[in-house]
Amino acid sequence: MNEFELLIKDITLYSSSKLLSFNSKLVNSKFEMIGLSIPHIKKIATKYKNLEFHETFWDRNLETNLILFIIWINQLNNLNDQLAFIEKNGNHLDTWMMTDLLRQYLKLSKGKKDLSVLKIYRKSSHEYVRRLVYVSLLCEIKFIKSKDLISFIKSDSSLNVTKGQAWILSMIFSNDSTCLNDIYNKFKNNKKLLKLTNQKIRESRQISKENKELASKILLSFLSVHRNCYW
Repeated sequence: MNEFELLIKDITLYSSSKLLSFNSKLVNSKFEMIGLSIPHIKKIATKYKNLEFHETFWDRNLETNLILFIIWINQLNNLNDQLAFIEKNGNHLDTWMMTDLLRQYLKLSKGKKDLSVLKIYRKSSHEYVRRLVYVSLLCEIKFIKSKDLISFIKSDSSLNVTKGQAWILSMIFSNDSTCLNDIYNKFKNNKKLLKLTNQKIRESRQISKENKELASKILLSFLSVHRNCYW
């Protein structure tokens, strides 16, 4: 057996019908799923970290694609090369599950210079590449000013991307509660993003009850037909 065949054998060995049933309720993918846990995905990707790239390996199922992305972007030296590879192979990327795990493997410098690289792929034709760009900001929140992060986020027509943006905005607010007015002023014409951001804020365990109430109050003021802003 060659290395790729051994990888597929391990994937099959660790797959679970129970996990498949559970994941299928959470994830709607264009690819078939086989039910593989995140720990097993990481374990297999580490075991076969030196697997050489072959175009024919793609699209056996969602979990295999995810493992291949992890393996092959880990072999690259910097963030730009990683995103260029993901962009080139963006048609093999699907669902929030893939992007939200892949962000952990991006070689971010955790500084403002990352934004100049991420900006290139913010306009990708692949919606899940765009989502990956935004969810990768989660690693940057403590290292880049809130205003710069908020300024970087642009309204997007994809609901999957918008949900990722809302998650990041809620985490920016969690880290810096003084940025709330900046968020709502920037996106006052994007009701969908504001509503999703407020929903994420309400769901967060890291945000105080008082700040959740403040966020809801400001959201309602921006969405009101009588007033355009809270103050």
